[in-house]
Amino acid sequence: MIGIGFFLFLFGDILTKEGLYRSGSIHFLYTQPISGGKVIMSKFIAILMSTVLIIIGSALFSILLGVMFDRLGAWNYPVLIYEANESFNFMPMLLFIALSASLFLWCFYSVILYCFSFQ
Repeated sequence: MIGIGFFLFLFGDILTKEGLYRSGSIHFLYTQPISGGKVIMSKFIAILMSTVLIIIGSALFSILLGVMFDRLGAWNYPVLIYEANESFNFMPMLLFIALSASLFLWCFYSVILYCFSFQ
């Protein structure tokens, strides 16, 4: 929730500051041969691409710090996964991290997209 709030406060004013008697860029963009819908959609896409770049940049920075202060680690370390009927299975660490990251990013970006669409 802190990350979502951070991105809302960071990029939320890109569309909300575009009003009458405000110093937004939309007044200049409306003088160009571009439709209003394309201007708003391009600002929305710019917001989403900026959040993607910030998330990827911070992930790469954290991996770089992990490599600098400690080696990359053992990606084949087994993770215990409990299944039905009291059985269990082992999953490699790299697959577990990839599945967890994809679930986190899907949830995070769906909430970010939802929040930015109401800005």
